[in-house]
Amino acid sequence: MAIEQLKSTVLQYVKRSDILFVTWNGLLNNSADIDVYIVTKKNSISRVDIFPDKSNMWHELFIDTIDDLRKKLKNYDEIVINFLIEFDFAFGNKKLYQEYLSAAEKRRQSFNNFPEHRKKYYTISH
Repeated sequence: MAIEQLKSTVLQYVKRSDILFVTWNGLLNNSADIDVYIVTKKNSISRVDIFPDKSNMWHELFIDTIDDLRKKLKNYDEIVINFLIEFDFAFGNKKLYQEYLSAAEKRRQSFNNFPEHRKKYYTISH
């Protein structure tokens, strides 16, 4: 899937004026589906949309408002951290994306600073 096709798909689910930036796994060759992470302005709703395309390739759109992204980073949400670090930038505000990419990289490097309420789920070795 090319970037223009990705944009077309995303814009069926999210208004262009609400989108801050989009990342995706579309350039990864080892994925069985297309995962897209969309960060929107505060006036949107966080949600997940899952659907097949005409060739039965599954698309998963993970949509977060900027406020939800901030909360998830603060709580060391490993899924969001991976969406930012492992996925490729697709389109939108690249400077804003790079700021959150940098924040995600810092979070990944400091996993031993998990919030107390999350530590019970992880074994951290030094």
